[in-house]
Amino acid sequence: MKYLFLLPLTVLLAPPVFASDAASPSEGWSSQITHITWQGSGVKRVMRGKRIPIDSIYSGTAETTGNVAFSCYVNTFAASFAPDAIDLKEALQLGVSTKQVKLRRPDIKINGEKIKRTDWIFLPKLGVYRAHKKSTSAKLYNAVILGDKIEAKTKGRAYVTLNLPPVDRVFKNFGPECGLGAYGKKAG
Repeated sequence: MKYLFLLPLTVLLAPPVFASDAASPSEGWSSQITHITWQGSGVKRVMRGKRIPIDSIYSGTAETTGNVAFSCYVNTFAASFAPDAIDLKEALQLGVSTKQVKLRRPDIKINGEKIKRTDWIFLPKLGVYRAHKKSTSAKLYNAVILGDKIEAKTKGRAYVTLNLPPVDRVFKNFGPECGLGAYGKKAG
């Protein structure tokens, strides 16, 4: 009986888990899990109709520019950014169903130094650029770890500083299926 009394007391005294990082969404990373289902003749038969989780983290709010998102699904790692102020949480949910895409090559600077131009997939409906290669995604991911400043210049616009909050608990726990974060399954 004494254990039943301790349980409610422990629950009342323990800090809430969801409040352990008191930073607002614009100050840190937020996480989200969405699901996709692949269909159609262009999809391997074993993958058709399967519901696949997408683990994502994103920076900023609908009011901040240069928001960044990292996604991990089926051992695939990808980075995205939005030069304009958009709600990346909503874009991550809608991005799964968007079909119109364009190939773009924005100028990217890391700590003021231009890097080689690479292909990005532009989703005009969402205003989001998604890295075409894993190596490009890795550069953005490593920039967060190193605390680097990244700027991106898209067609007809000035450079925008990407919103890369420092590493926090959410960032550390992201992407274990892709070999990332504190719980990453490293390739051996």
